[in-house]
Amino acid sequence: DHKKPVMSITWSPDGTLLASGSFDSTIKFWDKTGKLVKTLKVHESLVLSVAWNPDGNYIASGSDDNTIKIWDKNGNLFKAWEGHEKQVTSVSWSPDGTLLASGSFDSTIKIWDLDGNLIETLEDHEKPVTSVSWNKDGIHIASGSLDNNIKIWDLNGNLIRTLKDHKTAVKSIAWSPDGTLLASGSQDYLIKIWNKTGDLIKMLVGGHKKAVVCLAWSLDGNFLASASQDCTIKIWDKTGKLIKSWEGHEKLVSSVAWNPRNN
Repeated sequence: DHKKPVMSITWSPDGTLLASGSFDSTIKFWDKTGKLVKTLKVHESLVLSVAWNPDGNYIASGSDDNTIKIWDKNGNLFKAWEGHEKQVTSVSWSPDGTLLASGSFDSTIKIWDLDGNLIETLEDHEKPVTSVSWNKDGIHIASGSLDNNIKIWDLNGNLIRTLKDHKTAVKSIAWSPDGTLLASGSQDYLIKIWNKTGDLIKMLVGGHKKAVVCLAWSLDGNFLASASQDCTIKIWDKTGKLIKSWEGHEKLVSSVAWNPRNN
C-alpha cells in the first residue's frame, strides 16, 4: 500500500505489529497477517529509518527532512526533534529505551533523551553516517559511514576504536543480541563480523552481488539476515555458512527484520 519505496521496517517487541517507513513520507502499521492497521503521514519528506523502542510504547522515525519524530503506539506524535543539519539515515534505541542514537548525512551521531534533550554529539566520521547500532550493554554505540569506517563510541562521546578494514562505504551495521559480535555490510558486497573490542574475526563472501544495505540478527543470535541491492535476502549461521537465499523481490531490498516472537 506504500506509494513509493519502503526504506525501513521494524517489529514491535511483542511481534504483533510491523511498522514500515517509506519514501512516500508515511509510516504504516501492519498486523502479522499483512493487514494494514494504520497509516501515519509523519514527515515533510522521505522516511529513511524506523525503530520500535524496547518496551513497545514508542516508535522513532528519521527523515530526509532532517528531523526525528517519536510516536506512541497509537500513532500520536509524542516528540519532534531538530538538531541534524542533513537527513537522518538511522535511529537506534538504547536497551532500556531511555535514549535514542541518530546517524545523519551531516556525518554526526547524536544521542537524545526521551524529552528531546541532546545528550552528546559524536563527531569523527569524514563522510555521511549510514547506520547506528546500540550494544546490549547500553554503553557502546557503533556507527558505519560512507568514509568506509566503523566507529565504536561510549556513552560519554569518547571514540573507543575505528575499524578500517572495509575498502568501500559501510552501508549497515548490527550488534548481535548478546552484544558480543558486530556485523557490517558494505558497498563491495561483503559482510564482516567483529568482536566487541573491534577485532575482525570473520568475513562472509560469495553471497551478495551488490551492496549489502541492511543486517539483522535473529533473537537467539544464531542467524544473521542480510538484505542487498541485488534484490535478495540471505540467511547466514554463526559460522558464516550461507543457509538460505530468497529472491522474491524485483528491486533492491532496503530493510530486513526478524519477528521477535517467531525466531
